[in-house]
Amino acid sequence: TANGKGIVASGVNLTVEGNSITVTDTGLADSYAISVSDSTGVNINDNTVNYTGKTNGTFVNNALYVADSAVESIDGNTFDIAIPSVDVAWPEISPGNYVRLPVSEGIVLKNDTGLVFANNIINLNATDIITESGYDTIYAVDVDSDNAVVDNNIIAAKGADYIYGVIVSGNNFTVSNNAIQAESDNYANGID
Repeated sequence: TANGKGIVASGVNLTVEGNSITVTDTGLADSYAISVSDSTGVNINDNTVNYTGKTNGTFVNNALYVADSAVESIDGNTFDIAIPSVDVAWPEISPGNYVRLPVSEGIVLKNDTGLVFANNIINLNATDIITESGYDTIYAVDVDSDNAVVDNNIIAAKGADYIYGVIVSGNNFTVSNNAIQAESDNYANGID
């Protein structure tokens, strides 16, 4: 992988199936095992993804990032993820309106249509702690899409200070039949 990037696609019809993908971040730029944006017909199925992040707290680390895309299927994948636990920025974008800007996350699914994330196995472990505030955090699966379905996944997440198995934002979403184990030295949350 070049510069800690595996598959990066934008503006395409995309199928990624039956692959073994290993990415080790260099710590020099944003890093992804799979990154998809502004795409249609997205199918990411039956892959084995091994991702090791090395952010210094500035660059993004995600094993899977899918944004602003029409998703047909994300199903049957196995993700083994090792990433640092990093402080999450909460900038105020307008008076009283703060937004969450995490740097180090396992799976990020944002503003997608038709999203069904099902039958996946996610094993995530914090490797380092990068914090100024003592609130370093990892979101194993971060879904911010309307009408999203997160179903029948196995999620095992071990963090440092704060760990979330699944965090969901959006309207009319379904989270069902998942086996979620979140462990931390301080705070662990299965579904938020």
